[in-house]
Amino acid sequence: IILTETAFDGALVRGERLRKAIEDASFEFAQSGIGLKVTVSVGISSLRPEHKRADEIVREADQAMYAAKGGGRNRVCTRADIEAAKTGTEDSQKR
Repeated sequence: IILTETAFDGALVRGERLRKAIEDASFEFAQSGIGLKVTVSVGISSLRPEHKRADEIVREADQAMYAAKGGGRNRVCTRADIEAAKTGTEDSQKR
């Protein structure tokens, strides 16, 4: 999802709302009645001066999504989480 005219912190809030809504939703197969629990891993990126092409911001969001999956899934991650994963630190407050 690309959010235009949305600040980084707003994207984090929306990503977390989306993650929580999916986590709380109940999905059921109509014919069998079997329920299914679904979660989502979300990667957040925002445009920065070092991004020279549009695909760079998409690539960074994709890497953050994989960091969310690698960190236990059902999470919202950012560039700070990618860097923390590379260095082996847990500090992802530098979003």
